[in-house]
Amino acid sequence: MHLPTCPKDILSTIAASRCIRFVKTLSQLDLDFIPIEPCIYTFECQDVGITHPLPPVLYPDKLRVLEHLAEQLATVCVTLEEYPRICFRKTDSNMELARLTQTKLDACRDNNPNMGQGLHKDRSVLLILDRGFDPISPLVHELTLQAMCYDLLKITEDTYTSENGKKVTLNDQNPLWKELRHTHIAHVSSDLPARVREFAASKKQFLAIQKSKSKESAEGGYVNEGATIETGPKDAVGLQDLSNLIRQLPQFQAEAAFYSALYVVTDACMRIFRQGADKLCILEQDLVMGQTAQGDVVRDPMRLLVEMFNYDFASVEDRLRLLLVFSLIKDGISESHLDKLLDTAQLPRLNKALFASLSILLGAQIIQPEPLSFGSSTMNSAGGGPQISFGQLECLKRLPPVSSVSDRAQRFLPVKNKRKDRFDSTPFAHSRWTPYLVDLMEEIIENKLDTQLFTFLQPRNTGFASTPATQTLDSPRDFKGPSARFHASGAPSSLQVPSGASHRRTPSPGLNMFSSGMGSGSEHCGPRLIVCIVGGATWSEARSAYQMTQRETYPLIPIPRSRVDSIKNSIHRK
Repeated sequence: MHLPTCPKDILSTIAASRCIRFVKTLSQLDLDFIPIEPCIYTFECQDVGITHPLPPVLYPDKLRVLEHLAEQLATVCVTLEEYPRICFRKTDSNMELARLTQTKLDACRDNNPNMGQGLHKDRSVLLILDRGFDPISPLVHELTLQAMCYDLLKITEDTYTSENGKKVTLNDQNPLWKELRHTHIAHVSSDLPARVREFAASKKQFLAIQKSKSKESAEGGYVNEGATIETGPKDAVGLQDLSNLIRQLPQFQAEAAFYSALYVVTDACMRIFRQGADKLCILEQDLVMGQTAQGDVVRDPMRLLVEMFNYDFASVEDRLRLLLVFSLIKDGISESHLDKLLDTAQLPRLNKALFASLSILLGAQIIQPEPLSFGSSTMNSAGGGPQISFGQLECLKRLPPVSSVSDRAQRFLPVKNKRKDRFDSTPFAHSRWTPYLVDLMEEIIENKLDTQLFTFLQPRNTGFASTPATQTLDSPRDFKGPSARFHASGAPSSLQVPSGASHRRTPSPGLNMFSSGMGSGSEHCGPRLIVCIVGGATWSEARSAYQMTQRETYPLIPIPRSRVDSIKNSIHRK
């Protein structure tokens, strides 16, 4: 299988080979992206998030990478039959990517003049972001089920293996997973046992009928042993009771497996959460929000950070995440201060490279370089290796201090008063952070995007941003066609089933979203908002995109499930 166009020399080799006599049909699927879920796609480009913020002088091959990325992004739009207006966060790399994507789209439209035609299709927007627009979301823990599973558990190709060796698959084939994956773990923990009780009760009714029938046939020598199964007290139904059910009634095995899978992953997540992740979550939320759950200002984050380092449950990765979050919320800290923090956290100073990368990603110095004094050692006192000095890195010295560009570089922080106030929107102290992407999507739709930080590549008379304030986007006269809305993970409400890095705690490279409506061009009415985050979207951002589609004020037409399945099946066959 080739995601880009299959090379002509390969096609020629196939045509000249003997096997061509046995080939009835040779079809070529040119697809530069892979649909992961109804609202999520991936480009599977592992390194683009790392190289995207680098200047061309440090990465000479950057233009070629951007051209390929633009071709992939244009393919997404062409597949959706959209000719969107391109909006991007103001950086040189994003502007070049937007320009190249526009060139690809223009070429596609020359070949297909009907692309982007339709009711209010000229309002569709493609939003291009780099990971520097919100570096907090990949670092903080997210406590909705899907995000928590991929953060805390080791999941490979949608499959989790428990400690006792049991394998469970988490995908759209499990309707219970589709319904609950974007639900807070607290609700899942309380809701799942109740659902199991309902499931068991429904099977009891079936057993009662079978028992009645078995009595009638007992005179003929037949007794239904399955009708005598005991499922235990009403409030004690669990996995053991499900096992008893399916032992006697194997026809319910597949259905019971859906509940069992969620029980396994929920239990695994909650065990880790109770072992100390709950304390980490509270500290993370206090740091990024700038206040406690009670509304008190966090005045000494350093003390809270050092106290957390004294706990044994804080792993190396957890301590690094906390230090990275701490560096992002400050107006800059000195390099010597960072060295002391790394020593306190018992982390090798080689990890300073992460803070250098974060500065490049953010476009500002979060760590203030200090010149090396004459005769100073360049060896790492903790690990014995070479010590990284920020004062030696020219690429960092060119960046402005974060304190001088705080309104731009740290706009994602609620304490900067540039975010929407959502303090009372969640009842959970562990989940007060809202990804900055939510604000941006709302601002685009409401025509309130900050033009100093974001811009459109080409002005156009209409678009999401030009919708009259007195005319709501879900007005009946605006959208004539089938009316349906996404639930939490993309399934249409008519079905009654409410619905990605190289490292499991970071964004999945190239994972991006179709937001504000997704479907085939002939079936979708109205504009779309397509989001591309170079470097990958987090599961919390994917969850936010799904929830955005669920809001009453936005007109949304779901993509037919068959369209995603047909693409995925075609890929698997090849």
